Amino acid sequence: DWKNKTLEVLKFHQDLPYEVTDVELATSKGETKLIGKLANLKGTEGQPVKITVSVLGKDARVLGTQDVTVTAPAAEGDVAFNATFKTTEPVGGWKYEIGK
Repeated sequence: DWKNKTLEVLKFHQDLPYEVTDVELATSKGETKLIGKLANLKGTEGQPVKITVSVLGKDARVLGTQDVTVTAPAAEGDVAFNATFKTTEPVGGWKYEIGK
Protein backbone atom coordinates (compact mmCIF):
# COMPACT_ATOMS: atom_id res chain seq x y z
CA ASP A 1 0.00 0.00 0.00
CA TRP A 2 2.87 2.41 0.73
CA LYS A 3 4.14 1.90 -2.83
CA ASN A 4 0.82 3.10 -4.24
CA LYS A 5 0.87 6.14 -1.95
CA THR A 6 4.42 6.92 -3.02
CA LEU A 7 3.40 6.73 -6.68
CA GLU A 8 0.44 9.03 -5.99
CA VAL A 9 2.75 11.64 -4.44
CA LEU A 10 5.19 11.39 -7.36
CA LYS A 11 2.36 11.76 -9.88
CA PHE A 12 0.99 14.76 -7.99
CA HIS A 13 4.43 16.40 -8.02
CA GLN A 14 4.87 15.76 -11.76
CA ASP A 15 1.60 17.60 -12.42
CA LEU A 16 2.58 20.74 -10.50
CA PRO A 17 3.09 23.83 -12.68
CA TYR A 18 5.31 25.56 -10.07
CA GLU A 19 7.39 24.79 -7.01
CA VAL A 20 9.10 26.85 -4.32
CA THR A 21 12.86 26.39 -3.96
CA ASP A 22 15.91 27.87 -2.22
CA VAL A 23 14.01 29.00 0.88
CA GLU A 24 15.92 30.78 3.66
CA LEU A 25 14.68 32.18 6.96
CA ALA A 26 16.43 34.99 8.82
CA THR A 27 15.26 36.32 12.19
CA SER A 28 16.38 39.60 13.71
CA LYS A 29 14.87 42.05 16.22
CA GLY A 30 11.31 40.71 16.19
CA GLU A 31 11.17 40.14 12.44
CA THR A 32 11.48 37.01 10.38
CA LYS A 33 12.28 37.34 6.71
CA LEU A 34 11.62 34.45 4.34
CA ILE A 35 13.21 34.53 0.91
CA GLY A 36 12.85 31.95 -1.82
CA LYS A 37 12.32 31.33 -5.49
CA LEU A 38 9.30 30.27 -7.50
CA ALA A 39 10.39 27.80 -10.18
CA ASN A 40 8.22 27.45 -13.28
CA LEU A 41 7.98 23.74 -14.06
CA LYS A 42 5.35 24.03 -16.79
CA GLY A 43 3.15 27.03 -16.02
CA THR A 44 2.31 29.88 -18.37
CA GLU A 45 5.01 32.54 -18.60
CA GLY A 46 3.90 36.04 -17.64
CA GLN A 47 0.91 34.96 -15.54
CA PRO A 48 0.59 36.30 -11.98
CA VAL A 49 1.15 33.58 -9.37
CA LYS A 50 0.00 34.07 -5.77
CA ILE A 51 2.06 32.36 -3.08
CA THR A 52 0.59 32.26 0.42
CA VAL A 53 3.50 31.91 2.84
CA SER A 54 3.18 31.16 6.57
CA VAL A 55 5.80 30.97 9.29
CA LEU A 56 5.22 28.40 12.02
CA GLY A 57 6.13 28.28 15.68
CA LYS A 58 8.02 25.38 17.19
CA ASP A 59 4.62 23.84 18.02
CA ALA A 60 3.54 24.11 14.32
CA ARG A 61 1.12 26.94 15.13
CA VAL A 62 0.87 29.63 12.43
CA LEU A 63 2.61 32.81 13.63
CA GLY A 64 1.93 34.83 10.50
CA THR A 65 0.71 34.55 6.92
CA GLN A 66 1.40 36.74 3.91
CA ASP A 67 0.35 36.65 0.26
CA VAL A 68 3.06 37.38 -2.29
CA THR A 69 2.34 37.71 -6.01
CA VAL A 70 5.06 37.21 -8.63
CA THR A 71 5.04 37.04 -12.41
CA ALA A 72 5.73 33.53 -13.69
CA PRO A 73 9.11 33.31 -15.41
CA ALA A 74 9.79 31.34 -18.59
CA ALA A 75 9.49 27.55 -18.31
CA GLU A 76 12.32 26.08 -16.23
CA GLY A 77 13.18 29.58 -14.98
CA ASP A 78 12.72 31.01 -11.51
CA VAL A 79 11.91 34.31 -9.85
CA ALA A 80 12.80 35.50 -6.34
CA PHE A 81 10.23 36.46 -3.72
CA ASN A 82 10.29 37.48 -0.07
CA ALA A 83 7.95 38.00 2.85
CA THR A 84 8.57 39.66 6.21
CA PHE A 85 6.76 38.75 9.43
CA LYS A 86 6.76 40.52 12.78
CA THR A 87 7.05 37.94 15.56
CA THR A 88 8.93 37.68 18.83
CA GLU A 89 8.24 33.94 19.13
CA PRO A 90 10.83 31.41 17.91
CA VAL A 91 10.15 30.24 14.36
CA GLY A 92 10.16 26.49 13.84
CA GLY A 93 9.36 26.28 10.14
CA TRP A 94 7.31 27.52 7.24
CA LYS A 95 4.74 26.39 4.71
CA TYR A 96 3.32 27.67 1.45
CA GLU A 97 0.41 27.28 -0.88
CA ILE A 98 0.38 28.33 -4.52
CA GLY A 99 -2.93 29.88 -5.57
CA LYS A 100 -4.79 28.85 -8.68
